[in-house]
Amino acid sequence: MATAPPQSKSIIIEVQNLDSVLTDNMHLTAEVATASVCEIPDAERDSLEKSFRAVSLALAFMIAASTAACWWLLARWPVLPLISLLAGFLGSSTAALRSCLDRHAQGIEDKDGHQWPDPRSKKERFNRRMAVWFWYRPVLGAVVGFMVYLAGAAGVFNRAHSAPGVAFFALIGGLFAKSLLDLFLDKFKTLFGL
Repeated sequence: MATAPPQSKSIIIEVQNLDSVLTDNMHLTAEVATASVCEIPDAERDSLEKSFRAVSLALAFMIAASTAACWWLLARWPVLPLISLLAGFLGSSTAALRSCLDRHAQGIEDKDGHQWPDPRSKKERFNRRMAVWFWYRPVLGAVVGFMVYLAGAAGVFNRAHSAPGVAFFALIGGLFAKSLLDLFLDKFKTLFGL
């Protein structure tokens, strides 16, 4: 059997050492990646899932109830302030449900900030803090819906004098309640130099 010249032996040993180092680094990288995945305890995950179901079902019920109430009011008793409140509530409930479903589709986050699945990606996820926001968001929509009614009554909108017109603009206002309130707050601060 022929032996390799001394120079080629050192190359073979260096390649074997490099292979060993690379293999060790790959195992180390896999261990670090596994360690960086924060597992949410099963009890906490179950609790978050129950919270998601409660919030999403409540929002779906709010949407159905406010839709039926708006429909009934528009057909039988067109009281514009009440229609505007309900339409704003409906719009904001719809936006809250959409946001709730989108966040849940991205995963969940526990109270300590551990995310599941794939905590390395920065996505907005369903968490208990947002659940509270989802409960109250329809109320903001009702407020914006009433603001739309007042704007229509003041003559800001030409087409909002009819019950369907008020309902439409209040519904749109409710869908964008958070954005509209942020805009109004910014304009108020600019106006008064705050």
